[in-house]
Amino acid sequence: MKSNSQKMAMKVFLAGRSDVWPTSTQAGTYLLKSAGLSPTEMVREVLVLEDFSAGNQYMAFSLKTDDSVVNRFKEALYRIKQKGIYKSIIDKYKN
Repeated sequence: MKSNSQKMAMKVFLAGRSDVWPTSTQAGTYLLKSAGLSPTEMVREVLVLEDFSAGNQYMAFSLKTDDSVVNRFKEALYRIKQKGIYKSIIDKYKN
C-alpha cells in the first residue's frame, strides 16, 4: 500500500482494507485520538521495527487480525532479516 500520509494510512487500516499499520506510538496515538478513537481499543502494538527512526516505529495489527496472520508476518520478517534483505531495504532509504 502506498500512502501519502499517516492519516490516510490510518483510514485505510480502520476501514479494514489493510491488516497492518506501520506507525510510531506517538503518531498512531495522536491520529486515533484526533479521530475520536481509543488507541487501546483499536490496535495492538505487535512488533517493534527497531531499524526505523531509532526504534520508535511499530507494526500495529488490527484487533480483528487473527494471531496466525501476526505470527506469519513475524516469521516472514525474521526470514528476510536472516537473508539480509531487510538490511538492504533499510540501507536503501537511510539518509
